[in-house]
Amino acid sequence: MPPSTGYLISGEVDNAKVKDDYTGLSFLDVFEMDSLGKTRKLPFSDSKYHDAMAVFTKDGNTAYFTRSNQTRTNRLEFDSKHTSNPQLYTSTKSGTSWSKPEKLAFNDANFIYAHPALTSDDQTLYFSSNKDGGSGGMDLYMTVLTTGVWGEPKNLGPTINGPGDEAFPTLRDNSTLYFSSDGQQTLGGLDILYSELKGDNWSSPIQLSYPLNSSMDDFGMVYIENDKGLLTSDRSGLDGLYSFEQFYPTLSIVGKCFRKRN
Repeated sequence: MPPSTGYLISGEVDNAKVKDDYTGLSFLDVFEMDSLGKTRKLPFSDSKYHDAMAVFTKDGNTAYFTRSNQTRTNRLEFDSKHTSNPQLYTSTKSGTSWSKPEKLAFNDANFIYAHPALTSDDQTLYFSSNKDGGSGGMDLYMTVLTTGVWGEPKNLGPTINGPGDEAFPTLRDNSTLYFSSDGQQTLGGLDILYSELKGDNWSSPIQLSYPLNSSMDDFGMVYIENDKGLLTSDRSGLDGLYSFEQFYPTLSIVGKCFRKRN
């Protein structure tokens, strides 16, 4: 998050002059939303196409986000199949200005790179990609920052990644990974699961129950307080932002206890 009280969201704007041919809606931008729901588009989200799913370093001076793959002259860049695959970009703040976004070096225009999630020490970046060598569809990967350079991405392995799509990773306390999948047991579409880091290994994912998951796509879950958070779902027919609060029920056992006499 940026150094403020806002939350980062991605969304369309009303009455846009230019629209995405695929969705019929405006292209996505990155916004900061305050507790009253008022939004402000962030300065680096300035392309003609999609900007989405941003994360910030702890000091708020570096952003990583998903952007439609573009040339330096802001035209869409295509692969050999004439597909423009989203890539991971970064922008840094100096004073009150943000630098021109640049692609991370490990991107490959032939594949999708999207949905960044950053550990609290800013040293490990998780993301989703359909690059070669995965389990099928979109897989989750990690890369580590060493002397200012992001290393070769590492697949999180078959415990996390299945034959379908794994996407939209988010972190809670660095040791709990939330993500969405349509390739594991689901209520329908994408469901949110979580896995815990045990040493160097991730535990088997656990699917969140209804009503957090629905028969539609559910994704992008984040905690904003200890027991409160936000998630995205298209359960109403369109992607929307939903809040949730976690409760811990108190159970009471009523009965009688008897002691057996010899």
